[in-house]
Amino acid sequence: MTTISGQSMIRVLVIDDEPRLCRFLCDSLWLMGCAVKAAGTGEEGVELLSKEEFDVVICDILMPGYGGIWTLEWIKNRCPLTEVIMITGYANTESAEVCRSLGAFSYMTKPFEIQDLRDEIGRAFDLRRRKAVALGDDAERTVDTSLQAVQGERR
Repeated sequence: MTTISGQSMIRVLVIDDEPRLCRFLCDSLWLMGCAVKAAGTGEEGVELLSKEEFDVVICDILMPGYGGIWTLEWIKNRCPLTEVIMITGYANTESAEVCRSLGAFSYMTKPFEIQDLRDEIGRAFDLRRRKAVALGDDAERTVDTSLQAVQGERR
């Protein structure tokens, strides 16, 4: 997927069972230049991840069905280059440690500032790109301009 200028977009999947938050995140990330899809459950997220590739996943921890921890583990086992940002309204040290041990890029507590999420996506995407280059992923896209678009102007 490319922007009008021909540059690659960061592909983000938002998995959250709160429809209003999910819509807000999708709209905000789209306005920041990301290609965004949404899933309301872990099951829907896994189904989308089975069909297409995402650079970054934003995943709620507490959801019915496949919870966020199970979904994170599934993603890291089957899509190792995809970086996962875990979000929760019920933060605790134990869940943060579990998420990090399973390979989550970061752990954010709701509510959070959209600029902070934007910055985390930029850092996660940069790590994903570096890992792909280190692994010699020939399919990896040239994405430096996408990273700049998500991080925005800092002047």
